Amino acid sequence: MGSHGFFLQLQGGEDRVIAALSRGDVASAPLDDAERALLEYVELITRHAYRSTAEDVERLRSVGWTDEQIAEAVYITALFAFFNRVADAFGLEDPNYFELARTGKLPVLPGTPGSRRPGARSSPEVPASGKNPSEKVDPCAPDDASGSEPTGLSRPEKS
Repeated sequence: MGSHGFFLQLQGGEDRVIAALSRGDVASAPLDDAERALLEYVELITRHAYRSTAEDVERLRSVGWTDEQIAEAVYITALFAFFNRVADAFGLEDPNYFELARTGKLPVLPGTPGSRRPGARSSPEVPASGKNPSEKVDPCAPDDASGSEPTGLSRPEKS
């Protein structure tokens, strides 16, 4: 779970959540109902996908996840299962990103939560447009000027 925890940290994950999830302890992680339900479902499809039922999906809908978000969670889970099996088959070791970042051996992207952590060093800034070095990239912005809504797994809106 080391690399997953590291990238969760870069996305702004709380240390207590990262610690609990690194132990595989979803039950004690300080999560809201929607996050907990999604992670419980992800664990189910990781371990026993054939046991997933329509009721499991309905539970996710009842806490605010859309069908598109649920599908994306399934796709991401399946991709990580694939990546993990490839890594296991080739005997790849955990790269220990936390230690690399702590010792300054791993560049951290500017503007990410990890860039403000003690011992982290930033990589050279690359402007999004190639013009303005202070320009920030909004990962949720549409990919083009069409104004279409961005896609991606984000937390459900509170009702």
